[in-house]
Amino acid sequence: MAGNDQRLLGRSDEFKALDGVIEAARTGRSQVLVLRGEAGVGKTALLDYAAERAAGFRTAQATVSRPQHASERMRASCRPTCPTWSR
Repeated sequence: MAGNDQRLLGRSDEFKALDGVIEAARTGRSQVLVLRGEAGVGKTALLDYAAERAAGFRTAQATVSRPQHASERMRASCRPTCPTWSR
């Protein structure tokens, strides 16, 4: 399980936040999760943890190098599953 991964030691606050987003989605409230940070801080490991916890959900992931492009990249990632997504 990703939660036992050595790269994630000391990340209890992040686990709680991720678990909260996933639990809210399980109760029918749409959620968007944005992780950002410098290279090597564990973003991918946290996403792996979230994906494991979100088993059964449809998820989309986008990587952007310029934050100003993030919302358009997310819309592009979601369009195939959310055709009514508007700008």
